[in-house]
Amino acid sequence: MKKKPSETKIIEKLRENEEEFLEIVKKEWDVLQKNAKKEKLVAQGKEAALVTTKVLFAVLAVAGICTVALVAPKVFTMYGMSSRRKTYVNKKGTLEKLHYMKRRGYVDLEKLDKMKYKVKLTEKGRAKMLLTLFDGMGKEIKKDWDGVWRIVAFDIPETRKQERDGFRKKLRDIGFHTLQQSVFICPYACKKELEFIMSVFDIERFVKIIEVKHISEEGELWKAFGM
Repeated sequence: MKKKPSETKIIEKLRENEEEFLEIVKKEWDVLQKNAKKEKLVAQGKEAALVTTKVLFAVLAVAGICTVALVAPKVFTMYGMSSRRKTYVNKKGTLEKLHYMKRRGYVDLEKLDKMKYKVKLTEKGRAKMLLTLFDGMGKEIKKDWDGVWRIVAFDIPETRKQERDGFRKKLRDIGFHTLQQSVFICPYACKKELEFIMSVFDIERFVKIIEVKHISEEGELWKAFGM
């Protein structure tokens, strides 16, 4: 299926800034995996009947070329050939999804042993991976309040409607709530992610970022953010 013009532009920007983007992805991945014990991850792998393409792309992004090996009757471990990062996934769902990704031309899949595989992204897969992970970026930001409110106000022209809509979506992904029309607020540290998203959509000149320690009706905001 042919990519939409907006997707093509996003992929180009992500490729230009791939190293910075993957550092953000790795940080989010580490937050997600922090303090998880192997036994817990194995149990999650057994229960994960549906393994998504996004999960596999995330592992490949943070770990590079991956080895997939059976560690229990229903569980694979996925780990990078030059990385200590790993995760545990359901055997059946993972094999089905990897073969699907191979058919779509997203990965090269090499069988090393009876239940051991090497997985490598193709160029087509790398473009799809960047787009998929950007779509989910920000959802694993560490949710600790440091006493500072981040306010984002923007006035993006109607001629940039696709970028405006995409930016609104990403603000919500990061954890921002609507304060007023085109004004969003968030209590979590997300400067790096926010600046990166603005650069991808090329909208820096239309956006203002304000940081304050106090704001009226804070009680309502605390409830909205579950604080």
